[in-house]
Amino acid sequence: PEELKRMNEAGLDMFYLGIESGSDTVLKKVTKGAVAKTIIKSVNKAKEAGYVMSCMVILGLGGKKYSKEHIKGTAEVISACSPNYVGALTLYLENGIKQEFLEKYQGEFVRINDDESLDELHDLISKIDTKDEIVFRANHGSNAYTVKGTFPQDKQDMIDKVEWMKQHPEIMRPQGLRGF
Repeated sequence: PEELKRMNEAGLDMFYLGIESGSDTVLKKVTKGAVAKTIIKSVNKAKEAGYVMSCMVILGLGGKKYSKEHIKGTAEVISACSPNYVGALTLYLENGIKQEFLEKYQGEFVRINDDESLDELHDLISKIDTKDEIVFRANHGSNAYTVKGTFPQDKQDMIDKVEWMKQHPEIMRPQGLRGF
């Protein structure tokens, strides 16, 4: 913590952290090198030292099999450490890394579709429980949709928007326009 404070005093004021998932199972599968408890502790330490935290999560990272566990755990991590910013991206596998990624799941990874990705987004937003302000964005180029707001005040508006989008698939970004 002392070293973090010194770096902050020297002008470093923001950290970016790829949370990716709050599920220890998913984190282990993708060889993240951390578990949910460690991620929460790291974010809280940085915030206590005065840093702004911008964190990313990846929709679809658990595939169909671990989808519910992935989202539940991810919401729990976000709720426990309340990063200042959270960005939700959608899993995007380029050909060069796709096979390596799939091997980590040992044949049990089945990618979720756009509707299931919206379900994950809906569940993630619904399950985040915080009194702290969190700027939330799901507007990355990998996403089929755009949702943005600030917790806790915009939570219901974001949920309503996801529900509306499920009824209007024509507004989703075409697959060919998604990526990094």
